[in-house]
Order: sequence, then structure tokens, then C-alpha cells
Amino acid sequence: MPDFVISVFGLTNNRGLRAPAFNVEYHERDSDVVWEMVFGGSRAYLVRFGDKLDRDLDEQAAESHFMVRRFTSSLLLGGAGLFQAEAVGRLMFTDIKSEIHWTAQLDRKEVAVPKASGEIAAAVLDWYRAICDHTVLRRAADDAHLALSNPREAYIFVYRGLEWLKEGLGVSWEQIARDVGVPLKDLREFKKLASSRIEERSEIAGERGEHCHRGLQSVRRHLGG
Repeated sequence: MPDFVISVFGLTNNRGLRAPAFNVEYHERDSDVVWEMVFGGSRAYLVRFGDKLDRDLDEQAAESHFMVRRFTSSLLLGGAGLFQAEAVGRLMFTDIKSEIHWTAQLDRKEVAVPKASGEIAAAVLDWYRAICDHTVLRRAADDAHLALSNPREAYIFVYRGLEWLKEGLGVSWEQIARDVGVPLKDLREFKKLASSRIEERSEIAGERGEHCHRGLQSVRRHLGG
């Protein structure tokens, strides 16, 4: 008998934009777990269901955050804007004995900005599918979102995102510099700056900073995760 976890997120944008609406289904690899999701306006509803889900709601919260971050990255790459997702509620139903039917009502505030075009909505959905299919892209896109959301520490996430692309795609720094459109010399200077700043954080923040530095060095070991 399946279990269901329903997570609700609020979507915010500093420019007052609203997210384009769409429904999407995602099947987890190597399991029977399925996600049914509705995104749009200022809300995201995520339903995760399958047999014998982990009953620990903290674990289910982590799963929902991993999934919704794919959506916020897709909104950014698709041109819809920089959105933040904040959990506002979560329900868990266990041992469902019959089919369950559900309907979500999106919160659509009237705001003085144009509604996202159909072209942008299609681009967001395309990016979402690509992010779900490619681990390296998902990690690099997430770091791009984190860099824009945390400008004071953007260098960490930009550097880590470039590392994902370099190691995951097997390309050289020369190729990345050409694709980004910057001189290789400038890219090398950025790498040196990022490394020195990370070392400074390690010295100031102690174990927390060292953990961050180790996280950057562990890129090669986690490409499959």
C-alpha cells in the first residue's frame, strides 16, 4: 500500500514576478517512487508517493527541497527570473488502500508585471527535464542559482559550478574560457582568487570553512550522486 507526502512551497521573486504554471511528473530511478508536481504563481505543490516511503518527515523534507531546487534552477535558466522557494507545509498519508485524487489551486496574485510568455514557460519545462536527466547540469545550475542568491559568496558557487562542468563533461579550462567568452588568463586569475578566498574562510571559520573547501575538492568523487 503506497504512502503519500505532499509538500507546499511559497515562491518569491524580488521583482514581484510570478512563476509560469505547469504540471510535471518525475519517476525516481531504480525505485517505484513517483512525483506529481504543480508549479505556478507563488506556489509549488509536490506530491511524492510510493510503497514504504521513509516515515521520517525530515528525510521527506530534504527530498522535497532537492526536487524544488531543480525547479528554481529551471526558472532561472529558462528566463523566468530568480525565484526562492520556502517550505510552508507538509502532509504525509500512509498505507493508502485505494486510489487518491487531488487538485491544487495555484495562488495567482495580481501584480503589475507581465505574465511569463508561453515561450518562457516552455523553456522552463525544457530546462527542468534536462536538469532531471543530467546530474552534472543539475549541480552546475544549482550553483548558478546559489551564486545569484548569495552575491557575497558568489565566487564559491561559480567556481564549484565550473568544476562540475569541467570534470563532468571532460573539457579543459581552455574550452570553458572559450565557451564563457573570457580570456583564459582571466579565468585562471579567477580560480586563484576563489581558491585564496576559500582558504581564508577555512582559517576564519575553522571546521565549517574546511568542510566547504573539502566539498569543492570532492567534486570528482560525487559526479554520480
